[in-house]
Amino acid sequence: MKKKKTSQHYKEPPKKSIILEGLVIPFSDKPNLNGRIYTKDSIQNYDSFKELVTNHRIYGSLGQDDFLNSSNVSHEIIDVSLNENGITGKIKILNTPAGDLVLKLLKENLQFSIRPRGVGTVDSSGYVHLDELLSFDIIPKEEDAFCEIDNYSLRQLGYVDASGYAHETEIISLDPI
Repeated sequence: MKKKKTSQHYKEPPKKSIILEGLVIPFSDKPNLNGRIYTKDSIQNYDSFKELVTNHRIYGSLGQDDFLNSSNVSHEIIDVSLNENGITGKIKILNTPAGDLVLKLLKENLQFSIRPRGVGTVDSSGYVHLDELLSFDIIPKEEDAFCEIDNYSLRQLGYVDASGYAHETEIISLDPI
C-alpha cells in the first residue's frame, strides 16, 4: 500500500488585535484646556451612538482631522458605556497603516488619549451641547484638552486572535503626566 503524499502549506500566524480602554469624555463642572465643560446632559445621541457601536459601524482615526477617511482609520470602537464620571470606550486597533503606526508608537511609550469627535455647540458659559457624537479618535497626550481634569488610565486590555478568541495580557497603564 502506497502512502499518500500530503502537501504542507505554510499558514501565516493570526494577527493579534490590541484592545484599549479609557475615559473618553470626562464629566466635570470645570472647563478643560479648551474652555469647554462636558456634563451628562452634553451628549444628545448617546443611545443611537451606542447602537452603531454595537453593530460594528463606528471607526476612528489617529489624530483629529476634519474628516475621517480611509487613509487615517486606525481603530474600531467596540464598546461604549455611560456612567456618572463620563463616557468610557473600548477600541480595537486595526490592521491599517494608521493602526500599525499607533502600535509602533505605543511600543515606543508615546502617551495617547482617546477623545470624542462630534458636532455641536458651546454656549457662552463654556458648556458643550453635542448634537451628534460621531466617533472617538486617538490623539497624542500633549494635544489633550482634558489632561488637567481627567484622572484616568488608558489600558491595554488584551488582544483578540483571528479566530475571535480573547486573550488577556498585562495591563499597561498610560497615565497622564
